[in-house]
Amino acid sequence: MTDVKDLKVAVTTGDAEAMQLTLAPNFEVGEWGEPGDYRAFFIPTTPGQYTFHFTGTIQGKKIDRSFTSIKDGFDAVDDPAEVQYPVKDPTGAQLATRVDREAARLNASLTSLTAERDQAQDDAASARRLASIALIVGAAGLLGAVVVGGLACADSVDGGGARATLLVRAGTVLQSSLRLKGRSVLEDRVIGSAGTFLLGCGTLSVC
Repeated sequence: MTDVKDLKVAVTTGDAEAMQLTLAPNFEVGEWGEPGDYRAFFIPTTPGQYTFHFTGTIQGKKIDRSFTSIKDGFDAVDDPAEVQYPVKDPTGAQLATRVDREAARLNASLTSLTAERDQAQDDAASARRLASIALIVGAAGLLGAVVVGGLACADSVDGGGARATLLVRAGTVLQSSLRLKGRSVLEDRVIGSAGTFLLGCGTLSVC
C-alpha cells in the first residue's frame, strides 16, 4: 500500500494538549522495508492510557479513526520507576517541578541583589553631594579668613610690634587675636571642624 496522502496522527493522554505527528514511509519500494509501513516517533513521559487519532487519505479514501490503549488491545504506558533498581530516577514532571522551584528562588535572589545594588548607588550619590557641599563651605570660609586677615594687617601699628592672626578650620573661626607689643587685647573662640589654617598679617600658612 503506497497510495497514501497526508497521513497524520494526533497523540493525547489525560488533559494534555494533543501532539501532532506526520506518518512517514519506513520503506523504499523495490529496495528495502515493507510497503505500507508508515511511522512516527515520540517518547511518552507520563504513565497511563494514550489515544492515537489517525487522519489522511489511503487509496483515495479518507480516514478518521481513533485507538486507545488497553480498550483497543494494546498496552498503556507503565511507570518506569516500578522496574528501576537500585536508584529510581525522577520523572520528567518531577524534574520540571524542581526546575520551576529553583528558577523562582534564583529570580527572588536576583531581585534582592538588584535592590541592594540600587541602594548602594543611591548612598554613594548622597555621599558625593555631601562632599561637594563641604568643599564649597570650606572654600567660602577660607576666603573669609583671607579678607579678615588682610583687614587686621591694615590696622597693625609699630611695624613688627603689632600682629593680627586668625585661625580657621573648614570655614569656621577657631581663634582670632590681636596683639599689640606682646599684650593680647582681643581673643575669641568658636568650635570648628577639620582643616586648620593660620593667617598672619595677610600671609596664609597651614597649621
